[in-house]
Amino acid sequence: MRRHVAPVLSAVVTAVLVAVLATAVGGEIGRQAVGPSVPYPRPASTSVSSSAPAVTPTPAPATTSAPTPTPTAALTSAAPSRSPARLDPRCRHGFVVCISKADRRVRLVDDGRVLLSLAARFGSRSRPTREGTFHVTWKDRDHWSTTFESSMPFSLFFAGGQAIHYSADFARVGYAGASHGCVNLRSWSGAQRLFDLVPVGTRVVIS
Repeated sequence: MRRHVAPVLSAVVTAVLVAVLATAVGGEIGRQAVGPSVPYPRPASTSVSSSAPAVTPTPAPATTSAPTPTPTAALTSAAPSRSPARLDPRCRHGFVVCISKADRRVRLVDDGRVLLSLAARFGSRSRPTREGTFHVTWKDRDHWSTTFESSMPFSLFFAGGQAIHYSADFARVGYAGASHGCVNLRSWSGAQRLFDLVPVGTRVVIS
């Protein structure tokens, strides 16, 4: 009897063990097959990182036209005028103060180029301004005439007591008056500039 029971028990135990193992293995296999919920990996981003430098197209170089000169610029940049037709032939060469009674102008000329042109007034018939070729003999920036008790700023003396100088009377009354033989200048700044530019010894031509 015992010999028959033992194999039966052994078979039962084996069957139970097989069932238990099968259940355990099946559950493990099922867990492995299903597994925990794992998210799919995100695809690599195709967007450009904000930290990367933005690529901008290079614009074509703009064409710029030359600026249109203004009248003021033209005056300040222009070379001294050349007007030989209006100059005495003696004034067309060298550095010379060229004075024209007909034009009522005093011009500072350098080899035919007019560097400065100023309005001028001359002596009366009883005290005429001398004509001819002279030279600046001396200069006085703030001269006072003791003969006529009058101021003669920026005087360039060329013939005795006759000089080229600024005249307040000329500035005030214009050509209604006359000098005592001097060459009067109407512009204070012009007379000052002429005085500064003309050294002693400069030729003076009056016609």
